[in-house]
Amino acid sequence: MKEKRIFRYELADAWGNTISQVDVIENLEKGNVRCLYFERNRSIDDEANTKIDFFTADISCEDISKIKKAMHKHKDIFSFKEVEFPLVLDGVINTFEFMPEKNLVNKIKAYNIWVFKETPDIAFFEKPEPPYKGKEVVMVYDEISQILMDNGVNEKYLKLCLTDVL
Repeated sequence: MKEKRIFRYELADAWGNTISQVDVIENLEKGNVRCLYFERNRSIDDEANTKIDFFTADISCEDISKIKKAMHKHKDIFSFKEVEFPLVLDGVINTFEFMPEKNLVNKIKAYNIWVFKETPDIAFFEKPEPPYKGKEVVMVYDEISQILMDNGVNEKYLKLCLTDVL
């Protein structure tokens, strides 16, 4: 069987510079979880001063199935074109790609989705309209990230924000 990415998460700063990225790949025996972390020297505006941390992990077929089941359990995420936009200055861009099956695919780009980690504060939104799509995305992401952390993936690759606001 051909290898196939079933999940990707990317955290970027407000300018779109990638901070971390995690890929989960099906039908690959070794290194089926690939993680990148870019640590930029903020005091110097120079790409050459970026340190790159690369990590791979091996997860079982059972854990791949658990990740797919988490996506299927939150099937509404495949109908979301966008999630609510919190009124948070600066912050981060979170991009999620869910691909458990060939014809069940969605890419969601969100801004500061960490506000959905707990009950969203109405003050974060211009026009809050529960149920929050962002909360649903965070719920499935939490399930997937827990499976990955249980398999040795460091939390730094999976953060939803730059600081410890959570």
